[in-house]
Amino acid sequence: TLYQILINTDMDDVSKLIITGSGGPFRGFSSKKLENVTLEDAINHPIWDMGKKISVDSATLMNKGLELIEASYLFEINEDKIEIIIHPESMIHGIVEYKDGTMNAGISMPDMKYPISYALNFPNKANLNFKRLNLALVKSLNFEEVDKSVFKSIDISRYALKEGHCFVISLNAINEVAVEYFIKRNIKFNSITSILEEAMAKIVINKVNTLEDIFMIDKEARTITRQIINIGNF
Repeated sequence: TLYQILINTDMDDVSKLIITGSGGPFRGFSSKKLENVTLEDAINHPIWDMGKKISVDSATLMNKGLELIEASYLFEINEDKIEIIIHPESMIHGIVEYKDGTMNAGISMPDMKYPISYALNFPNKANLNFKRLNLALVKSLNFEEVDKSVFKSIDISRYALKEGHCFVISLNAINEVAVEYFIKRNIKFNSITSILEEAMAKIVINKVNTLEDIFMIDKEARTITRQIINIGNF
């Protein structure tokens, strides 16, 4: 969505990119309320029908943290110019704010067929018989801030992005291991973020010049994460 808006845009005119997210199945939950949620709760997304791993990422909001990292690299924009907001209806999929204060938004039904069609038919638009959004029937569009005290994945992602490639690679690996353990019911849901924080604190800067460097950093991060889980009480 952001690419569609930005394709003919001078990035010097852009003041902010806004990535939207539904908030997942635990939108509005407190940390206390999250203590006893189950795998079934986490993968029961209110909008999207996805696999277990990405459903859990959506529940922790790590999917938005990863999208923040992707957008920063793809559009060559600093992380402090990318905002994540919760939009429960999932009809507005991305917003670009310009330096004059105006905004452009990408709006459609919450259906992955739209972005997939755009990618497959680029640079053209295919005339597809998808369900269309009827704005006259949309009663309201709501937005709210992310509760960063509960959903810490986005701030952890910002930290990784500011620290550089090694930390971004490690973040992805750590998250994959933690989510794997949760899906296997070996750790609690809240432990995913705790493990992210603890493992990220143990990452040291390594050069990233080759594909082998990436594989090595990924492997080390996974090893660190498993060690933390095996000796911890998660």
